[in-house]
Amino acid sequence: MGGRYGRPQVGDWVKGRTMIGELVHGYVELEEVYHTFIKVRVLLSDNKKLIGKIVRIDEKDIQVYATTKQWTKEEMANLIDLALSTRDREWFDKLSSKVKKGEVLDTGKGQESFSRYANK
Repeated sequence: MGGRYGRPQVGDWVKGRTMIGELVHGYVELEEVYHTFIKVRVLLSDNKKLIGKIVRIDEKDIQVYATTKQWTKEEMANLIDLALSTRDREWFDKLSSKVKKGEVLDTGKGQESFSRYANK
């Protein structure tokens, strides 16, 4: 989580606000080395037109989510869908293997997960 000097790194899950104040949740696609902007693939937003698109957000307007080593069944299904949509075979195989081995959390009360943001 967080790259050199605290900057978000490619693959980090983040939330932030665009230059015009739109709230977005997604993951870092690209760090702009000579700028303070980060390119984020939007998965959730208050502006539905941004979902699925890549937006540039100033790093001061980004908050990195704490990462987890285990995912719920629902989250794992979402990640597998994401791996399929991005055509990332290696990631898909890795996620599928974890599901087959039963390496997923049972969604019980009191567990926090990324998917809770989707319901807001």
